Amino acid sequence: MTQLPIPTSPADVDAAWLSRALSADSEVIVADVVHEEIVRGAGTKLRVKVRYQSNPTGLPPLLWVKAGWEEHSPAMERAGVYTREAVFYRDFALTSRAHAPRCFHASWDDSGRSVVILEDLITRGASLWDCRVPRSVADVESLLDTLAQLHARWWEDDALAAMANIDVPVDAAGPTAEWPRVNGGERLRSIIAGERGALMPAYARDAGRIEQAFWTMVDGLGRSQGRCLLHGDPHPGNCFSDADGSAGLYDWQTIACGPWAYDVGYAVVTALEPDQRRASERRLLEQYLDRLRLYGVANPPAFESAWDDYRRHIAYPLLIWPTNHVSHQSEDNIRALTARLGAAAADFDFFALWGA
Repeated sequence: MTQLPIPTSPADVDAAWLSRALSADSEVIVADVVHEEIVRGAGTKLRVKVRYQSNPTGLPPLLWVKAGWEEHSPAMERAGVYTREAVFYRDFALTSRAHAPRCFHASWDDSGRSVVILEDLITRGASLWDCRVPRSVADVESLLDTLAQLHARWWEDDALAAMANIDVPVDAAGPTAEWPRVNGGERLRSIIAGERGALMPAYARDAGRIEQAFWTMVDGLGRSQGRCLLHGDPHPGNCFSDADGSAGLYDWQTIACGPWAYDVGYAVVTALEPDQRRASERRLLEQYLDRLRLYGVANPPAFESAWDDYRRHIAYPLLIWPTNHVSHQSEDNIRALTARLGAAAADFDFFALWGA
């Protein structure tokens, strides 16, 4: 995609490489760079402090360079995870009405490696959400407004499904199914029987039915109504609030073409404590559907069918979060979201919705 080499380690992110990467619009010369912090997870985020010799476009001195420098990165590359984030920032961020960090460079190669250079959200005046801390209903309402704008831009658009690097969130026959297959079966049963599973109500502690519901959902993703561009992983750890209170999303590694409810159910259930969710989720869903209409969807789903879809489509996080790895998320984050998802599964009579 580009002749600029993808850094193979943080050490490759030097002044010369940054100068080339940041010179798309005008010649930027980086005099020196200091590596300030590395944050590890599904991908690797490197915070750098830059001193410019030439900075004609006024680039900020604090930047984040994100790539795949983890032991598990080859598996993520096979699944196209890193490429999708670079594709989002290059091809979708400005045209999709997405409320996202500003991106100064995005590139990838044929092997699945990629790199993006992003602004520092804290410097922008934003505050990052925390999986361990439930959000207010007002915060979730703002997040759903952000998702409605994203979804409406590509609502039932055939062009989206035809684009390279954009597919259903999980393809049972493709590399995106590798993670749920490895973490299903015996691992899922073991986890559900252990300390994480104890955070879930008895109804939800059924590994076999979780898997059955998950793969039934996967089988129908390509035929679902209300397909649109999805963030794909809108849990609180991927969200922020700007200084004006509006909610945004980062970590766009799982963009996909799929049903709106895949994002909405995931976002609401993982952001709110169960009592908050029970008291507000119907109103929040109604507001989301109203926002779709406001942003140009002529015939958004009717509430009753939308209510069923909203409850069904927690199938992905219900399998992924209890079995998550501490190389990707902290144990505290995993436990907080596992508890919220388990409570929702029981409240929704989730297995019955999928015939599991």
